[in-house]
Amino acid sequence: MTKKSTAAPRAATRTANERGNLRGTAEEKVALPRWDAARRELCLDGRLVKRFRRPAANQEIILAAFEEEGWPPAIDDPLPGAPGIDPRERLHEAVRRLNGSQKDAGIHFERDGSGCRVLWRVRG
Repeated sequence: MTKKSTAAPRAATRTANERGNLRGTAEEKVALPRWDAARRELCLDGRLVKRFRRPAANQEIILAAFEEEGWPPAIDDPLPGAPGIDPRERLHEAVRRLNGSQKDAGIHFERDGSGCRVLWRVRG
């Protein structure tokens, strides 16, 4: 009588860290957000954090930049310049709005002390 293996295939059992959905050491695993630009949804660990029903260009540019770079702890201000608009104030407003209307308030965005970088962290 042969014994059937009950182990799941390797691809199905990869950890979130191996799939690139976690950041940190073995002792400290942090789930990475996921920005789905086509659906205009921000998720964390499979949970919906924020859905955009209307265009929010500056917020979406920031989320796209984080997604493109693999969700590093911080990114430089990705917003394009606009005549007559203070870039620090523009970034401040975009970050403030990113933190608003979150479904479970799972992600906190902030600017660094220079006002030229955006940081994120999991609330909790």
